[in-house]
Amino acid sequence: MKKTLLFFILLTSITLTAQNDPVLIIDNVNITFKTGVSLPYWLKAGQTVDLGPNARSASILEFTINNNNLIFSQAISLTVAQTVPANKVWKIEGIGIGINSNSQSLSGFSTNTVPTIFTSPKKFETPGTFNWVVPPSVTSICVEVWGGGGNGGTNYNNSSYKGGGGGGGGYGYQCFTVVPGTVYSISVAGPEGTSSVGSLISATGGTSGTTAINFNNNSFGLGGNGGSSNATFNISGSNGLNGDVSATGGNGGNGGIGGASSVCGLNGSAPGGGGSGSAPCNGGSNSGARGQVYIYW
Repeated sequence: MKKTLLFFILLTSITLTAQNDPVLIIDNVNITFKTGVSLPYWLKAGQTVDLGPNARSASILEFTINNNNLIFSQAISLTVAQTVPANKVWKIEGIGIGINSNSQSLSGFSTNTVPTIFTSPKKFETPGTFNWVVPPSVTSICVEVWGGGGNGGTNYNNSSYKGGGGGGGGYGYQCFTVVPGTVYSISVAGPEGTSSVGSLISATGGTSGTTAINFNNNSFGLGGNGGSSNATFNISGSNGLNGDVSATGGNGGNGGIGGASSVCGLNGSAPGGGGSGSAPCNGGSNSGARGQVYIYW
């Protein structure tokens, strides 16, 4: 290899920590530069490079290929996405650590100090509807969903005839191919509700236990049914128990525990536990627990 230019050497000293490892996006793949991953890093013609988390700039030496020899062309301070030109090679010598402008412009996902858009998993644990945007360069995600637990039925006229326990919410897990920038609507279930990520995956809630009624000399309430999921890997919630058994709420599929049998009704625990049967006491309740959605990438 002909070494035409030896007078120009650019060295950048980078102090890397576990929380501030800079990332370059090379050919749409995140490359994390840590201690032990050495610089320089070579790129050939046609490859693309952009700044990822914690990378504010990249110092590059460009060489022209001439009969298999490298001839120095120019020094580049890269701050935006670029492609290595034809008949050139790039030698990445250093990376400037900091929040880049692309990260800061992603409204709702990053702050002035921490690019939380790149933090996995993204957890949705409050009932309601939300939007989630697939982060840059992310093409595969895995999702967990939990449906809400069913409410417990109440007892009849403050008698010992208990209502049925609520069914537990269903659970699902599956991985998907996605397109960066796609917006998905996230639904997080309240009691009895369904949690979902767009049309990709969902988990239904458990149904509520029925109230004990005065029928044929009084009748205990029936337990609610457990929810289910359309995911490839799924666990149905447990059915709530009838009031004549114990009125315990059903457990959520891979989730929360149903409310225990008690003189007073008890709430199910999150995510997805069903409430227990019998009337709430002292201002309490016997509602099913919320669901939740976790997204990993």
